[in-house]
Amino acid sequence: MSSLSKITRKSKKISPYAKGRRFELKTVQELIKLGFKKVDAFTGAGKEYMHLGGKNDKGRDILCQVAGVTFVIQCKNWTGSNKINREITYAHCEVTRRCAKHYKSVAIGIIVAPSMSAFTPSAIKAAETADDLILLSAIDKLRLHATVNSRNGTFTHFRLP
Repeated sequence: MSSLSKITRKSKKISPYAKGRRFELKTVQELIKLGFKKVDAFTGAGKEYMHLGGKNDKGRDILCQVAGVTFVIQCKNWTGSNKINREITYAHCEVTRRCAKHYKSVAIGIIVAPSMSAFTPSAIKAAETADDLILLSAIDKLRLHATVNSRNGTFTHFRLP
Protein backbone atom coordinates (compact mmCIF):
# COMPACT_ATOMS: atom_id res chain seq x y z
CA MET A 1 0.00 0.00 0.00
CA SER A 2 1.41 3.40 -0.92
CA SER A 3 2.09 6.12 1.63
CA LEU A 4 -0.53 8.24 -0.08
CA SER A 5 -3.28 5.63 0.39
CA LYS A 6 -2.34 5.06 4.04
CA ILE A 7 -2.85 8.76 4.73
CA THR A 8 -6.24 9.00 3.04
CA ARG A 9 -7.96 5.65 3.62
CA LYS A 10 -8.77 5.91 7.37
CA SER A 11 -11.36 8.67 7.18
CA LYS A 12 -12.98 10.88 4.62
CA LYS A 13 -12.10 14.04 6.56
CA ILE A 14 -8.41 14.73 6.09
CA SER A 15 -6.41 16.74 8.63
CA PRO A 16 -4.36 19.74 7.46
CA TYR A 17 -1.20 17.74 8.23
CA ALA A 18 -2.40 14.84 6.06
CA LYS A 19 -3.35 17.22 3.24
CA GLY A 20 0.13 18.74 3.35
CA ARG A 21 1.78 15.33 3.45
CA ARG A 22 -0.32 14.15 0.51
CA PHE A 23 0.73 17.22 -1.49
CA GLU A 24 4.40 16.52 -0.67
CA LEU A 25 3.99 12.94 -1.93
CA LYS A 26 2.34 14.23 -5.11
CA THR A 27 5.37 16.49 -5.63
CA VAL A 28 7.69 13.51 -5.07
CA GLN A 29 5.72 11.60 -7.72
CA GLU A 30 6.35 14.47 -10.17
CA LEU A 31 10.09 14.27 -9.41
CA ILE A 32 10.08 10.53 -10.03
CA LYS A 33 8.46 11.19 -13.43
CA LEU A 34 11.42 13.53 -14.13
CA GLY A 35 13.81 10.65 -13.42
CA PHE A 36 14.80 11.34 -9.79
CA LYS A 37 15.77 8.48 -7.47
CA LYS A 38 15.27 8.47 -3.68
CA VAL A 39 18.45 8.44 -1.56
CA ASP A 40 19.23 8.73 2.15
CA ALA A 41 22.27 10.94 1.45
CA PHE A 42 23.40 12.67 -1.72
CA THR A 43 26.04 10.74 -3.67
CA GLY A 44 26.44 13.06 -6.67
CA ALA A 45 25.43 10.25 -9.01
CA GLY A 46 22.60 11.48 -11.25
CA LYS A 47 19.22 12.88 -10.22
CA GLU A 48 18.63 12.30 -6.51
CA TYR A 49 16.04 13.42 -3.97
CA MET A 50 15.42 13.19 -0.23
CA HIS A 51 11.93 13.65 1.22
CA LEU A 52 12.29 15.39 4.59
CA GLY A 53 8.79 16.83 5.10
CA GLY A 54 7.28 16.83 8.56
CA LYS A 55 7.13 18.88 11.72
CA ASN A 56 10.90 19.40 11.99
CA ASP A 57 11.79 19.77 8.31
CA LYS A 58 13.11 23.33 8.83
CA GLY A 59 11.35 24.55 5.68
CA ARG A 60 12.79 21.78 3.51
CA ASP A 61 10.11 19.35 2.42
CA ILE A 62 12.17 17.90 -0.43
CA LEU A 63 15.83 18.30 -1.39
CA CYS A 64 17.02 17.38 -4.88
CA GLN A 65 20.50 17.37 -6.32
CA VAL A 66 21.61 17.22 -9.93
CA ALA A 67 25.06 18.04 -11.29
CA GLY A 68 26.07 19.87 -8.11
CA VAL A 69 22.91 22.02 -7.97
CA THR A 70 20.71 21.63 -4.89
CA PHE A 71 16.98 22.33 -5.22
CA VAL A 72 15.26 23.17 -1.92
CA ILE A 73 11.54 22.52 -2.31
CA GLN A 74 8.87 23.80 0.06
CA CYS A 75 5.39 22.39 -0.62
CA LYS A 76 2.39 24.54 0.28
CA ASN A 77 -0.99 22.95 -0.34
CA TRP A 78 -2.76 26.25 0.16
CA THR A 79 -5.98 27.15 -1.64
CA GLY A 80 -8.81 29.63 -1.35
CA SER A 81 -8.15 32.63 0.88
CA ASN A 82 -5.04 31.02 2.41
CA LYS A 83 -2.32 32.51 0.16
CA ILE A 84 1.46 32.28 0.04
CA ASN A 85 2.79 35.76 0.84
CA ARG A 86 6.15 37.51 0.69
CA GLU A 87 7.08 36.42 4.23
CA ILE A 88 6.92 32.78 3.10
CA THR A 89 9.07 33.65 0.07
CA TYR A 90 11.65 35.53 2.18
CA ALA A 91 11.77 32.70 4.73
CA HIS A 92 12.41 30.22 1.92
CA CYS A 93 15.25 32.44 0.64
CA GLU A 94 16.93 32.05 4.04
CA VAL A 95 16.37 28.27 4.06
CA THR A 96 17.88 28.08 0.56
CA ARG A 97 20.96 30.06 1.68
CA ARG A 98 21.51 27.69 4.61
CA CYS A 99 21.25 24.66 2.32
CA ALA A 100 23.75 26.17 -0.14
CA LYS A 101 26.19 26.65 2.73
CA HIS A 102 25.57 23.18 4.17
CA TYR A 103 25.92 21.32 0.87
CA LYS A 104 28.62 23.69 -0.46
CA SER A 105 26.71 24.00 -3.72
CA VAL A 106 24.57 26.33 -5.75
CA ALA A 107 21.06 26.19 -4.30
CA ILE A 108 17.79 27.11 -5.93
CA GLY A 109 14.66 27.50 -3.83
CA ILE A 110 11.32 26.32 -5.13
CA ILE A 111 7.93 26.88 -3.52
CA VAL A 112 5.33 24.52 -4.98
CA ALA A 113 1.59 25.20 -4.69
CA PRO A 114 -1.55 23.65 -6.24
CA SER A 115 -1.77 26.58 -8.68
CA MET A 116 -0.15 29.94 -9.33
CA SER A 117 -3.22 31.66 -7.85
CA ALA A 118 -1.98 30.50 -4.42
CA PHE A 119 0.77 33.16 -4.58
CA THR A 120 0.04 36.78 -3.67
CA PRO A 121 1.46 39.54 -5.89
CA SER A 122 3.86 40.40 -3.02
CA ALA A 123 5.17 36.79 -2.99
CA ILE A 124 5.82 36.97 -6.74
CA LYS A 125 7.56 40.36 -6.39
CA ALA A 126 9.69 39.02 -3.51
CA ALA A 127 10.83 36.08 -5.67
CA GLU A 128 11.58 38.38 -8.62
CA THR A 129 13.69 40.78 -6.56
CA ALA A 130 15.40 38.31 -4.22
CA ASP A 131 19.19 38.02 -4.21
CA ASP A 132 18.69 34.26 -4.30
CA LEU A 133 17.21 32.12 -7.06
CA ILE A 134 13.64 31.39 -6.00
CA LEU A 135 11.12 29.73 -8.30
CA LEU A 136 7.39 29.78 -7.60
CA SER A 137 5.67 26.85 -9.27
CA ALA A 138 2.31 25.18 -9.64
CA ILE A 139 2.51 21.42 -9.08
CA ASP A 140 1.65 20.67 -12.71
CA LYS A 141 4.37 23.04 -13.96
CA LEU A 142 7.26 21.76 -11.83
CA ARG A 143 10.33 22.07 -14.05
CA LEU A 144 13.86 21.80 -12.75
CA HIS A 145 15.56 22.27 -16.12
CA ALA A 146 14.91 26.00 -16.37
CA THR A 147 14.84 28.88 -13.92
CA VAL A 148 14.78 32.67 -13.85
CA ASN A 149 17.71 34.79 -12.77
CA SER A 150 15.74 36.95 -10.38
CA ARG A 151 18.31 39.72 -10.09
CA ASN A 152 17.90 41.12 -13.58
CA GLY A 153 14.63 39.60 -14.73
CA THR A 154 16.12 37.89 -17.78
CA PHE A 155 15.63 34.21 -18.42
CA THR A 156 18.67 32.04 -17.88
CA HIS A 157 17.93 28.51 -19.04
CA PHE A 158 20.15 25.57 -18.31
CA ARG A 159 19.79 21.89 -19.02
CA LEU A 160 20.37 19.35 -16.30
CA PRO A 161 21.59 15.88 -17.25
